[in-house]
Amino acid sequence: EALWREDGCLALVEEITECLDRLALAMDLAGARVRADVENGDDLATALRQYIADYRRSQDRLLRDEEFARVSTYKKTVWTAWETSLASLRETEGNQPDIHPVQLLRFATLLDRANVQDELFRLASLGLEEACDRLNVEVPPWMQGLLSRGKDDEWDELSYRTSVKLLLRYRLVRPVVEPWKGITMHSLVQWRASGGMDQEEDW
Repeated sequence: EALWREDGCLALVEEITECLDRLALAMDLAGARVRADVENGDDLATALRQYIADYRRSQDRLLRDEEFARVSTYKKTVWTAWETSLASLRETEGNQPDIHPVQLLRFATLLDRANVQDELFRLASLGLEEACDRLNVEVPPWMQGLLSRGKDDEWDELSYRTSVKLLLRYRLVRPVVEPWKGITMHSLVQWRASGGMDQEEDW
């Protein structure tokens, strides 16, 4: 531990941990890459600094890279794990048109990832029709499904709750109970889910 502190390795490991937002699979793959550099002659501090530099320059490439997945305990890259989950969710959406987990995940990337509250959707359902009329916009069918109201004119949250449950099952989001019930997502999941989005158009 003294050596770690002397070379600043502990601080570098903490920086990598923060960059990867403690995502276990990403940490495992980062460790495999650093270990390979050390085995090839780099000292630990140099290998850690190099990983941080590579990650800042080429995050997408590192998370897709299959080279170190073989030595990982997970045997997958971060990207392939996400793609497998998203493909399953897309298939579910295709078979059950009344739920929208992938669309909800993408939409949630536009919000504060740490606090996507169920209450936001309930309130949105109440003002949806009036807001659309005022702004002269149409709401996509998937959003109408998530915000639909029942016969009692209250939010019919079944589609929303079912979509959230699927995202929780695939570990793409985590539940939040206090102070407001809702979900939070990992920063890397937010980054992946927002890939290819035209944010201006989505807004």
